[in-house]
Amino acid sequence: GDSVLLCEEVRNLENYLMVVRSRLDYTIGISFDLEEEAMSCRVIKFLLQPIVENSIRYGFEARTEENQIRISAKMQADTLHLYIYD
Repeated sequence: GDSVLLCEEVRNLENYLMVVRSRLDYTIGISFDLEEEAMSCRVIKFLLQPIVENSIRYGFEARTEENQIRISAKMQADTLHLYIYD
């Protein structure tokens, strides 16, 4: 499959979120905690989008201004760890 650098995947996700936010009647915040070393790792293209899409669709019980998604990427012993919280 196609792979991209994590920094490109994050940029694609930010573009996706701009489109999604324009269609919603509530706000979604997103924050990133991305280690610099992790940003140069290769990941499957469109890895994050379906996970974030599920968070938006199913992860928020109440559609409030406090809806927040947090994405974290850390390197640990040459392994990339991605965490997504909603």
